[in-house]
Parts: sequence; structure tokens; C-alpha cells
Amino acid sequence: MGIGFPTAEQAQHLGIDFDSFYRMFWSAVDIDYEKLGGQAAKIQRLLKDSQSVHITNEKGTDLTIELGDRPIFSDDGRISSEDLKQGAVLLNI
Repeated sequence: MGIGFPTAEQAQHLGIDFDSFYRMFWSAVDIDYEKLGGQAAKIQRLLKDSQSVHITNEKGTDLTIELGDRPIFSDDGRISSEDLKQGAVLLNI
């Protein structure tokens, strides 16, 4: 497993103090991966039969992404045998 590590330089670049950045980083990594996998699989099922994604919010965001024929992968931080069959050997959380 490879993982980045929070640095003072990254925190400075993001404009936040290092202690906050450090806590935020590790709290994002220390999660329930089974739960994340279930959520990612649900989204994957929704997207598989979709041609586009339309994202809006009350602040004015209005974004449409055309999916076309691209495959939909579940990038949940866990490499499964199905991921390996599809050639996905490096995943993100």
C-alpha cells in the first residue's frame, strides 16, 4: 500500500495550519473501507446505465458531464480480484 504523507509545505500551499491539515489527512484515511466500498458500488451501479451526470446546487453550480461509453470503476482504495481483471492495479480513496 502506498500513501502520501502530510507535510508542512502542503499545508502552507493549501493555506491552512499544519496541525489542522495533519488531523484532516489522517481522519480521511482512517475510515470504514467496507462502508466506503458499499457506497462506491452503489454509485457505480447508478452510473453504469447513465449517459451523463448533471450536478447543481443552490449556489449556482450547473455542470453536466457526458459519460459516453467510458467504463465506470469503483475506486474505493481496495484492490479486488475484479479490479485486477479490469487492469486496475493502483487505486485511490
